[in-house]
Amino acid sequence: MIWPFAKRKRFSPGDLAPEGLCDAHMHLLWGLDDGPSDRAGTIEILDGLHELGYVRVAATPHRNPRMFPVPGLQEIETAIADIAGERGGIGPEIVPGGEIMFDDSFMNDLESGSLPRLGAGSTYLVEFGAHPGAIPNAFEETVFRLRTREIAIIIAHAERHHDLQKDQRRVDLLRKGGAIIQIDLMSLIGEYGRDPMKTAWRLLENGSADLVSTDLHSAAHMGEIARSLNELAEWDEAELVRLASTNPRLILAGDQWEIERNE
Repeated sequence: MIWPFAKRKRFSPGDLAPEGLCDAHMHLLWGLDDGPSDRAGTIEILDGLHELGYVRVAATPHRNPRMFPVPGLQEIETAIADIAGERGGIGPEIVPGGEIMFDDSFMNDLESGSLPRLGAGSTYLVEFGAHPGAIPNAFEETVFRLRTREIAIIIAHAERHHDLQKDQRRVDLLRKGGAIIQIDLMSLIGEYGRDPMKTAWRLLENGSADLVSTDLHSAAHMGEIARSLNELAEWDEAELVRLASTNPRLILAGDQWEIERNE
């Protein structure tokens, strides 16, 4: 493990990925959830990501009716078009998505077409509650059945879910069924506590992670994102490219079944 207090050389993360960095999970759009409160906050995030070398990102506002008003799909797309038009072609490109709280209504909402897909494919970014038992016992079967319908499930910030922190076997079963495992970059430097940090590095070291994401809510953490990318590159530059460029790029393009996986 690369410990967060270790002193490392500075570098431009985007230089290591010829096709640029991509991100499939962040809270970018103002006024929709606990992301930026205004337009300027969104622009500040985009400017920071552009400087780090990000070329394509997904706006994934929370879809959790217990915490936030649920944004409509058209509302998300309109906000993206609005900010993209203002920036006049300056990257990163923004694609629509959402971070969906898995609850009893998930399958009905999926069948009705009301859930936000991630990018161009049939991929959904899913989160769970933080309490033990939040991931249903039968979720592995749900993932597999959706996989047979060419629907992919990304488990958001897997390292922060209690049910997966101590149970590598369950992570393996989920991935075997087709689940895509995402970890938050800032977990690598302990931003969310010791257990998520230890779990994130374990998932990296045993090949269980499929992509890393910023999960940004404001530009205030841009320095931590740069530091996390640096830690990941110091550990393994090829894994930085796979996890922060190749795989998220394929997912956002709708080629989620083509991602590079360590089996």
